[in-house]
Amino acid sequence: MKPHSTTLRAALVAIGLVIALGGCTHNRSMGTVVDDHTIEMRVIDAIYAAPDIGQESHIKVESHNRTVLLMGETDTAAKRTKAETLAAGVFNVERVVNEIVVAERADIGTRTNNSWLTAKVSTRLMTDDSLPGFDMDRVKVITSAGTVYLMGDISRDEAKAVTEIVRNIGGVDKVVTVFDYTD
Repeated sequence: MKPHSTTLRAALVAIGLVIALGGCTHNRSMGTVVDDHTIEMRVIDAIYAAPDIGQESHIKVESHNRTVLLMGETDTAAKRTKAETLAAGVFNVERVVNEIVVAERADIGTRTNNSWLTAKVSTRLMTDDSLPGFDMDRVKVITSAGTVYLMGDISRDEAKAVTEIVRNIGGVDKVVTVFDYTD
């Protein structure tokens, strides 16, 4: 590839990220947000390029403040461990939380239910009266196989309240928190 076209491609990607992330109102800097998206892309590339993990795995990757959360399914414990090792080796990754389960790939029904549950949890957190003034932009909600993962920057009291609310939502089997505490 020509150096000129590589530079142009990098510039277009950077512009796209700035536009896409321009509406984010959380307390993280634009640089941190871009770093996390870059980490996610690099971890996904590393995992799915590994011939011993392959396409039979369904692994989701989220990054927040350089902490990588791995979720989903793979068919062997060795692949689960390999995914974690690959994620930990990516530039700028400071911590890996490996929640990959050894199981069959989730079917389309399960994935649809995950999306529905994520929307249900997010809506509840935005509208719950016990969280006056709570800023949902500081919490990311991800669901995999009935487990709700919560990531973000909040106080310990907020984390306790949010976790309790989510635990009591119908359809939630388990709650895993990966918070950076602000206090």
